[in-house]
Amino acid sequence: MQREVLEGSKKMVRDAIIEKFDIKTMLSSSNTLCIVEFGCSVGPNTLIAMQHVVEALKDKYLSQIITNSTNDNLEIQIFFNDHVNNDFNTLFRSLPIDRSYYACGVPGSFHGRLFPSRSIHFAHSSCSIHWLSKIPKELIGEKSPSWNKGLIHYIGTSNVEVVNAYFDQFEKDMEMFLNARAEEIVHGGMMVLITPFSTSYIRLVKFFGSSLTDLVNEGKLDESLVDSFNLPMYFPSVEDMTKVVEKNGCFSIERIELTYPKSKLVDEADAKTLIINLRAVLEGVLINHFGKEIAKEACERTILKSDEISAWMKANYEKSSQLFVALKPVGSGDLESLKIIIKNDGLDLFSLLALQNDAGETALYIAVSNNYEEIVSYLLGFCNLETAMIRSKADFDAFHVAAKSGHLVVDNRTYISIVVPYSRNLVRAGEEIDDMLDCKFVCPGLNCRVLSIVRELLAMWPGLCKVCNSSNTSPLYSAAVKGHLDVVNAILDADVSSIRIVRKNGKTALHTTARYGLLHIVKALIERDPDIISIKDKKGQTALHMAVKGQDTFVVEEMLDTDSSILNERDKKGNTALHIATRKCRPQIVSLLLSYTSLDVNAINNQKETAMDLADKLQYGDSALLIKEGLTEAGAKHARFVGQFDEASELKRTVSDIKHEVQSQLIQNEKTRRRVSGIAKELRKIHREAVQNTINSVTVVAVLFASIAFLAIFSLPGQYVETGPEAGKARIADTVAFRVFCLLNATSLFISLAVVVVQITLVAWDTRAQKQIVSVVNKLMWAACVSTCGAFLAVGFVVVGRKSSWMAITITVLGAPILIGTLVSLCYFVFRQHFGICGSDSQRRIRRASGSKSFSWSHSANISDMDDYNSDDRIYAL
Repeated sequence: MQREVLEGSKKMVRDAIIEKFDIKTMLSSSNTLCIVEFGCSVGPNTLIAMQHVVEALKDKYLSQIITNSTNDNLEIQIFFNDHVNNDFNTLFRSLPIDRSYYACGVPGSFHGRLFPSRSIHFAHSSCSIHWLSKIPKELIGEKSPSWNKGLIHYIGTSNVEVVNAYFDQFEKDMEMFLNARAEEIVHGGMMVLITPFSTSYIRLVKFFGSSLTDLVNEGKLDESLVDSFNLPMYFPSVEDMTKVVEKNGCFSIERIELTYPKSKLVDEADAKTLIINLRAVLEGVLINHFGKEIAKEACERTILKSDEISAWMKANYEKSSQLFVALKPVGSGDLESLKIIIKNDGLDLFSLLALQNDAGETALYIAVSNNYEEIVSYLLGFCNLETAMIRSKADFDAFHVAAKSGHLVVDNRTYISIVVPYSRNLVRAGEEIDDMLDCKFVCPGLNCRVLSIVRELLAMWPGLCKVCNSSNTSPLYSAAVKGHLDVVNAILDADVSSIRIVRKNGKTALHTTARYGLLHIVKALIERDPDIISIKDKKGQTALHMAVKGQDTFVVEEMLDTDSSILNERDKKGNTALHIATRKCRPQIVSLLLSYTSLDVNAINNQKETAMDLADKLQYGDSALLIKEGLTEAGAKHARFVGQFDEASELKRTVSDIKHEVQSQLIQNEKTRRRVSGIAKELRKIHREAVQNTINSVTVVAVLFASIAFLAIFSLPGQYVETGPEAGKARIADTVAFRVFCLLNATSLFISLAVVVVQITLVAWDTRAQKQIVSVVNKLMWAACVSTCGAFLAVGFVVVGRKSSWMAITITVLGAPILIGTLVSLCYFVFRQHFGICGSDSQRRIRRASGSKSFSWSHSANISDMDDYNSDDRIYAL
């Protein structure tokens, strides 16, 4: 449906741009147009809407600009706005590769400010402004006359108070929306709003409400949940929108029209299709209030009512309609309106320009502060110097505020945007955008506009650059501390002597810009007047004293390269730049100062302290160590040792060096201890896993032995007697070999079963306990293995027969040595492990003795139990 709305409004958008959009004014100081789509969502429809706008703007540009200019380099920047939880990545992946505009994402509610002042040229919103910021409280209050009990929207209600509550909230939201846009849209800009008004499609929401009521009647849903829910949507009429816009007063209605575009979705689709499409719009809101399960069931129940809905639509058919509104900002910045007012009313402009509002601002002041270049130029024709020098209650005159506003940043806000260039080679980068870039947005052309105002004021009254406020702050100072290089140069071009104006605290612009590391401003000021470096404030500080308080070594170097004689200048407390840099703990700046041979490293201040004395007071850390090391290498001394050679001082320095070395060694040992601790943990983990694997293996083997022993007794050679009183008796039961087999097989069976019971019953958390269990179980499994082998050999004598007894004997002679040899070898490894045969104790003593030499012996003792696992032995037997 939204796409049909866009297609239906395409011609109206184009006509509004062609007829009402002042593209010449928009491109007077820049070749970039900034467009914003408010409420973009993630689908392709918003891209279609923006393509319509771009095509219309290009046609307007080609017809009005190119025909009169050789500049055809139009650039378009589009900002896509929606709530912070909008999936901008999906939107960016849908951007057409061949688009001719730059794209950004700007998250945030459009009911508040999102952009700097006067930064938007064209604003557009389609199918978004009907969403309310919140549900009116009156709708869910049981005692309120607007209580919308049993319904989920104002559509279908007979209570006028409910409709009024919805409109009141819409009016509040639009007031915030229009106020924010009035600040953001430039003079001559335009805003187009498109929203659905009334269709049978929209009125279907009441069937979702009836499905929720059905769930209440069935006891599946609490009635209070339904009574507290209302859809946050209001579809304004022409009268509603006109009332809101005129009451706000920030915009003029250029065109407002209720149209009836043909909609295949509503006019031709069946009821089930309509409900499915409406479900996509409402389901998210339903889930947020009722939960996923209830929302899903309510939507499915509504789909099942397709026949009822079809009959209702035939009886209550209403043609689709949409509201189209084209607005332009009025009031501030409108030069033509200002001229008409003055001409019609015959006002005395000279007198009006001297009038001040409650904030003490004159008309010229307001025009300058809002960067209305054309209005400033017009008003200057009626101003005199006295009018231009009138100060507001903020203690600024018009020129001062122009200098201070060299760059426009609104309310110290941070504007977040995700930028996607339109270059074909870089489009794919948008697919990987997951983190938003935190940046200040500065609209193209604003700096040029402010600079033009500054130069125009200076051209008329050059003396304005020396007019200061009550704190003796000059316009140059204000522009410099804000980093506005172009404004600084413009003021200095008009009167370079303004560079020496000092504030009441004695500081020049160079003092403050040096303190905050504004290198480009520092260079500009020094280039105009190198002697400004030596000016001292009321504390006796030069700009170098201020610079070393900061972090920028380039600023310090720039000053010293210009005039190195200030290197040893002292303030009123006797501090040199080295004293201050040391006290502020600036190791890089201290290192830079020490590189100058003319530096007095042992200068003593009024408190009888050298830089070395101040370094001793620094908090221990890397920076303090670097400063002390640098000062020591440069020959710095404590104040009490200046001018004399003191052996005690040298000894103390040596002891201090040793102390630092020991401290470094302790720190290194601590790092080693942590590494060893990590290794020990890994070893213990590996050991636990090895023991656990052994336990698992033993359990599997025990089950296997038990299975073999159990099956063997029922799979005897010769089988069993089938008839007679001894039925079921083994045919070989009377042989000695069978008796031996039966005894050994039973032994193996019961031992294996005992091992299985132990393994599944006992839980040993400690590794040592696990080792003990495995050690005992292993011995039992040896016995089970011997018993199984014995049973096999015993029954072998029966199987081969008496005449072939040599074969059974051969098997016995072959198998017995293998088994016995294996058991003897295992016994050797077990005894060697547990009783320290072959010098393992001495090796352990050697290892412990060597380990005791380190600082981390206490930790080594804690992991000494791991020595067995770190030994040279390749086999560990339990």
